[in-house]
Amino acid sequence: MSSIKQLAIIGATASGKSGLAIKMAHKYNAIIFSIDSLAIYKEMDIVSAKPTIEEQEGILHLGIDELQVPEHFSALKVAILYKEAYAKAVEMDKNL
Repeated sequence: MSSIKQLAIIGATASGKSGLAIKMAHKYNAIIFSIDSLAIYKEMDIVSAKPTIEEQEGILHLGIDELQVPEHFSALKVAILYKEAYAKAVEMDKNL
């Protein structure tokens, strides 16, 4: 794939973003890159709206469980993770 298509879904907590993202990922051969401020932490399973393995419906989700709680989350970290996600999408011939 010479260039990948990208779509951003933005909205309030519990507004259905994850469900929509999974439907779109199935339809458009995509992986999902999440930048949720809590789901990025490995230990934040209860307080975040992190999708379970079953809820991910076989779609690769990146940006979830990336950091330990003491690690700092910043715009720079988002940029680094996005670059990695983009490279993974290209490698897998998927959209993002």
